Amino acid sequence: IATRKKGTEFIIKNGAVQFFNTSIPNLYAPKTKEERSALIEQHKRASERFKKAALIAYYESMIKRPDRTNVLKNTNVPVLFILGRYDTAIPIQDGLKQVHMPKQAFVYLLENSGHMGMIEEVEKVNSLLNEYLVNLSQ
Repeated sequence: IATRKKGTEFIIKNGAVQFFNTSIPNLYAPKTKEERSALIEQHKRASERFKKAALIAYYESMIKRPDRTNVLKNTNVPVLFILGRYDTAIPIQDGLKQVHMPKQAFVYLLENSGHMGMIEEVEKVNSLLNEYLVNLSQ
């Protein structure tokens, strides 16, 4: 909550574009400069039209949302966890605290990703999602 409140203050003071310029690079794993900068620049371009007010509302909604860990604890559906080795938004230690909550969990670690594994390791994530869906249908 404190981090999101600081983010909101930053957005109010500096705007959405500067917020994204500052925060987006932290979502990705350290890679070669060329690989990393291409992903980051593409992500920044996709965020350019995001309005300051919408971003603040998003952050305020995240602050106010209720704890949903009881959903993980009470579900009978297997839960898929895909963690990124270099994720600073949800560090591995935090993710691992949740993987024991569901009755059944599929847990994977992306060795070359931060928070954006779905972009950084597309083929691996697609394969894991496919494997999870196949397991659900059996």
